Amino acid sequence: QNIDIGNSLCEKDLSTTALSIMEKADNLNCKIVLPLDVVCADNINDQSSIRRCDIKNILPNQMVLDVGNKTSKIIAEIILRARMVLWNGPLGAFEYKPFEQSSVEVANVIKNNAKILNITTLAGGGDTISAIKMAKAEEGFSYISKAGGAFLEWLEGKESPGVTALKENTYN
Repeated sequence: QNIDIGNSLCEKDLSTTALSIMEKADNLNCKIVLPLDVVCADNINDQSSIRRCDIKNILPNQMVLDVGNKTSKIIAEIILRARMVLWNGPLGAFEYKPFEQSSVEVANVIKNNAKILNITTLAGGGDTISAIKMAKAEEGFSYISKAGGAFLEWLEGKESPGVTALKENTYN
């Protein structure tokens, strides 16, 4: 997308992978939601430099630390129309105020609507669980896995080495 993200953390070596995922999603008519707006700061501890801006207006000296209100609302609208939600990874640097806002909002949308709308909700990974707990939204989830990578592999249909070992060493 060629958007300057300032000093934000970014795994540039995964850009080809990201583009491949976006292409596959497009071919499958699957929409990937990218941020329209963000919350930035010079660094994670500098409350005085916090600003909200359009994704195209990130200052070179700032880093993206959360998605903005417009993006959170779009995600919430998608959740409310979904039959299933899979959440792996918080939306921002949720450990630091005010960058927890979007993760807490999304967790609460799930908590307040999943059972009413009969949405199956799955979450995995330590940071995701911490964000859900911060929002006190655990009751909104059908299943929560503490294992992020193993959780995603399980969803892919891969068997974990521990399960394989147990199956191979089971006494009959």
